[in-house]
Amino acid sequence: MSIIIPARDAAKTLPKLLQSLNAQIRPDGWQVEIIGVYTESEDATLDVLKAAGVRIVTCPRPGPSAARNIGAGAAQGAVLYFLDADACPVGDRFFLNIAEMAERHGRFSAFGGPILLDPGQRRNPIAVGDHIACWYIWHEKRTAGPIDFQPTANFGITRRLFVRLGGFNEKLTVLEDFDLQVRLRQMRRQIISDPRLAITHRARGGLFRSWRHSWHWGLPVRDSFYKRIGRTRYPYLDRPDLFWVNLPRIFFDRTKIVWRIYRRVSPRQLWFSLPFLLATIFAWSLGVSFGRGQPKPKPLPAQAAR
Repeated sequence: MSIIIPARDAAKTLPKLLQSLNAQIRPDGWQVEIIGVYTESEDATLDVLKAAGVRIVTCPRPGPSAARNIGAGAAQGAVLYFLDADACPVGDRFFLNIAEMAERHGRFSAFGGPILLDPGQRRNPIAVGDHIACWYIWHEKRTAGPIDFQPTANFGITRRLFVRLGGFNEKLTVLEDFDLQVRLRQMRRQIISDPRLAITHRARGGLFRSWRHSWHWGLPVRDSFYKRIGRTRYPYLDRPDLFWVNLPRIFFDRTKIVWRIYRRVSPRQLWFSLPFLLATIFAWSLGVSFGRGQPKPKPLPAQAAR
């Protein structure tokens, strides 16, 4: 199996992830490689990758889709498993569980698991609100079984199927994982969620970063999500100049879904973060209602200097 980690400006979070991966129990009969896909950074990301002794490949283009595609192209494993650089597996049986999933589901297509808040951020209500707003579906109480969508923060797929799908669409900087999985479902393949494949994920702990991320994530939802699912209660999908009238309903619908799910997961966290959670959902709703197209990826340092 190949663990693929896009790494750009990730020197603060990578050490924890790489230390955890290097400490994982290796499954018998499986070879495991850890691939750090390095994109030109302004911090010590490359030094961190070298110190950890992982395999390093370089991505000359900005954007997470490009990094994941290059990592997959360099991978030698029959199973590709994508992790974000600010994620960390829970426990030391992560590789064992991936191998068991692959062996038990002989014809599986893709799989993943819960995405949990970094334990060190539980006392930061902004981080808690940011986490709930983004990852409310992939909580620790979700049972094993089929799932409609699994983010690439914690996502596995066979290399053969990934190649058949053509990889990630590098024109997309947001919802590129949803785009891939739409194509996956068109092939009548399932995505399996397993609570044993849980990771923690570092949330944005400041208001501006949280709101900016939510705005950017909301920008392409109208075209990349609502139109593709073929069903929506929002009029004017083809009229960007009028679609903004849906803002109150979009905000209300999203808040209702998050509230309904998370009051069963952790009412304490829900109330603890409520003002910041609502503000983050509102920033996303603004992006959906007024935004157009994909957010541009952060340019590489050499490009930014020109």
